[in-house]
Amino acid sequence: MLSVLEFCRMNWLRLSGLVVFTLCFPNRISAEPSINVVTTVRFMRDNQNHIFIPVALNGVKSWWAIDTGAPISVIDPKFSAKARAPKILTSSNASVETDLNGHPCPMVLVANLSSGPLNFGTGEIPEVPLEAKGYIRFPEAGRDFEMGGILGMDILSRYNAVLNFRAQEVDFSGIAQSAKDNRPTLAFEAYTAIPLTILPVGRLEVPCSVGGSTYGFIVDTGSTDTICPVKVAKENKIQLDPKTIYAGMLGHHYGPGHFGWVPDFRVADFDCSNTYVEFTNFALPKLGPHQLEECLLGADLLWKYEAVLDVSGMKLYLKSRTKRPE
Repeated sequence: MLSVLEFCRMNWLRLSGLVVFTLCFPNRISAEPSINVVTTVRFMRDNQNHIFIPVALNGVKSWWAIDTGAPISVIDPKFSAKARAPKILTSSNASVETDLNGHPCPMVLVANLSSGPLNFGTGEIPEVPLEAKGYIRFPEAGRDFEMGGILGMDILSRYNAVLNFRAQEVDFSGIAQSAKDNRPTLAFEAYTAIPLTILPVGRLEVPCSVGGSTYGFIVDTGSTDTICPVKVAKENKIQLDPKTIYAGMLGHHYGPGHFGWVPDFRVADFDCSNTYVEFTNFALPKLGPHQLEECLLGADLLWKYEAVLDVSGMKLYLKSRTKRPE
């Protein structure tokens, strides 16, 4: 979950003739090498469970997060300046800005954004300052970590991304390759296929039960922990640890919360019982009138159950931790 989500909602964009990455990418790509071939990119895991891939823009390298909780992709202003991505200007040379829920965001032209052999093409993308950088650590980034942006659901959907947490790889393709090619292997390895739904705001949702109640959870690779509003704990009589902790949300100021031990937790029919869930005292980003308080299925459980997430196929595969009989 990102700071951008506080105001970048797909159904809120008032474009005034502009087209952001979400809309322009499918139809205005100037370079599409090998898009019908599956390109595999290895992703890195930081100390907060977030996932990053190396991305280059105009020859300048950085690390971009993969965040299924973000409806649209964004670029950090410092990185766009370093990569000399030009701002889009009006006829009077004024910076074109997109109003994202009352927040003016300059639009920049991103040409030939690439990760390894995959070229994402050219498109317009909003600049949004990414806040939580100092805490991010992983060996591959070294001391000079540079978080250039976030790949959101627009690009992940456009390139039919399949995230494999066990292999630490993401497959991209211009065709809907999905995880179907690996279904026999996934079934043999005791994976459970869980259908997802796509919300109007472009995020993936799965029903999860906490205690005896069922709630809609956003599949959010940008959230360190699985998170619920405090009222969910109260409704299900879950005792909270008195110690205050702070949610590791990608690109977002940390907020206070409390862990609670949940003896009965299920992702659809998949049993994740006896797990810690974070219950927050602060408001999560609101993405519409019917989603006032959201629950997030975070990266903690995706890593724990070696998830395979098929974005375009809208399927989540989780692996049982019990051994199969010989």
